[in-house]
Amino acid sequence: MPIRANGNSQSETMVAEPTSFAPQNPAVETAGDPLDQLTDAVPGHGGQFGDEALVRVARAVVEARHNRTHALPPAIFGEPAWDMLLALYTCRRSEGERVSNLSLSSGTPATTTLRWIDYLDREGFVTRRSCPTDKRVVFIQLTDKASDAIRTYLCSLLEKRIIVPPQP
Repeated sequence: MPIRANGNSQSETMVAEPTSFAPQNPAVETAGDPLDQLTDAVPGHGGQFGDEALVRVARAVVEARHNRTHALPPAIFGEPAWDMLLALYTCRRSEGERVSNLSLSSGTPATTTLRWIDYLDREGFVTRRSCPTDKRVVFIQLTDKASDAIRTYLCSLLEKRIIVPPQP
């Protein structure tokens, strides 16, 4: 059963609902297929999914991850590095994201956030850049390696129809 995100900006809650899909045979044309909206191509991904659609999917994944804490104790979920990577992917700011914002988005203390940033930096997934106007501030940016990996993952969610992107 795919996850469909409600496109309402006031309450973008994730709702699992059954949807009807034609068989996953590429030769079969499907009228009204939700994936038909993803027309602008992402380079290197078969020309199927556009960047904006993938950002919407990433935001839906983030929301689903947050919503699971309504049903289960938050202590059993612990993937701060993945939460930070998704936050960086969805922020789309050219300067990157502040460490303090990544700490909030991952739900971890600053010290834990910094340890994970160190790890992600060593692995080549993020880079650090000092703020030109405030030397106390460091911006974190995704590398192309990380962006490509996240795009590949999000495309696989769409291709396998695990998630249907919210409407723009």
